Amino acid sequence: MSLRENINITLAQGEIIDYNTKGIDSEDRDHLLGERKSAYNVEHMNPTLEKYIRVEKSHFRPRYILTVICPFLSILFIGLFRGNNTIDSIVGVEVCSAWYFILLGVQVIVLALLGLINVLILRKEYREKIECGYQFVSGDVIWDDNTTTKFVIFALIAGFVSGSVGFSRGVLFTPLFIDFGIPPTVASSTSMYMATFATLSSSILFMMSGYIIYDVVFYLSAFAIIGTILGTTIVSQKIRKSGNVAILIWLIATVNLLSCIAEIIVGIVRIIDKNNRKDEIWDFTTPC
Repeated sequence: MSLRENINITLAQGEIIDYNTKGIDSEDRDHLLGERKSAYNVEHMNPTLEKYIRVEKSHFRPRYILTVICPFLSILFIGLFRGNNTIDSIVGVEVCSAWYFILLGVQVIVLALLGLINVLILRKEYREKIECGYQFVSGDVIWDDNTTTKFVIFALIAGFVSGSVGFSRGVLFTPLFIDFGIPPTVASSTSMYMATFATLSSSILFMMSGYIIYDVVFYLSAFAIIGTILGTTIVSQKIRKSGNVAILIWLIATVNLLSCIAEIIVGIVRIIDKNNRKDEIWDFTTPC
């Protein structure tokens, strides 16, 4: 949502951002043109405002790190205890036994509680920022009722879709972040940060069960790293020269479109293969 749609917040009162403004990445400057930077009178700052300014200046924020570490650890350890059809439980829990579903329920409850706690903290910080006179700038997420509800609903939908068809959560969340006014470079980086922890727990579980072909992993990882470095360098230079951050938005949209097309093609090929083997293509298989 636009900052100006919320009349309760204090907008940035500093200089207007232009192409000569310093302290802003060139990739984001085009996105922020015409917006104002924050500017505070140090003689009239209260302790709460000083705290949030200090936090915003810092790149190491323990609470935000714990926000992703706690769900990651809960998924990893409960997954090790519970097991599934592919991975054996480290304590001998059988698939579809009573303890299997108890641990599954515990996993859902733990993640729901962690999500609820994080939402409450974000809302509390948002209210404190309003009360202390914090100046919101373009790219800040306004955690009011409308925004919070949208994020929660979209997160549930994204989790369902990614779990059902194998889409990366990073691919799904990037357009949402951009829609809320977050600069594209920040949106894509944040999405990849989320995707890293979302897939790391599954990767560790498969590694401990011996399902990883390390020769293939190292081979593909090497090319993936090279591609990432080349892609980041080339795109950054293009944006820096043209001053047009829309290049990144179009790339993200293209990746999403190609992912959808690839998913459809793979699905059709699998259905045809099952049909040729005379398998039932409409039957659901039991998780047990």
